[in-house]
Amino acid sequence: MKENLIFKAGDINRLEDVFKLYVDARKTKGCTWTEEYPTKEIIKNDILRGDSFVIVNKKNNEIIAAISIDDDKLVEEQKCWSKELKPAGELARLVIAEEYRGNGLAGNLIQGAMENLQKRKYKGVHYLVSPNNANALRAYKKMEFNDCGRIFLYDHEWICYERGI
Repeated sequence: MKENLIFKAGDINRLEDVFKLYVDARKTKGCTWTEEYPTKEIIKNDILRGDSFVIVNKKNNEIIAAISIDDDKLVEEQKCWSKELKPAGELARLVIAEEYRGNGLAGNLIQGAMENLQKRKYKGVHYLVSPNNANALRAYKKMEFNDCGRIFLYDHEWICYERGI
């Protein structure tokens, strides 16, 4: 990661800044987010659980990216996930401010979240991505995740990806 950027846990005092990233990202082609998801309450709960992580630009203290470790039972129950990689954490809600996209920050977010899961003794990590989100698919391909199939959940089709930690 560039030296002027820092990966750290989300801070409840910066909830509005983090939530703004998600609101702004709704306009991105292929993005499945709406006014109904993710809500400010979801982001707040991620932070309070200690499952929200951000990248901050140290030069101006701007939050430029975020990711969460989700606690979604419906996702965990899907048959696509490998039993050998359990317990596994779900990465969710990866977002990068538009002007910072294309600089490898998705990989930094995923790596930081995986290191956190490894400290918690998790064996694997997985996530869902919309097959229509070309930016996300391109970014995740570099991380050597395995395509585990497709599911239909929350009114959308998703590609299931996982890997060991």
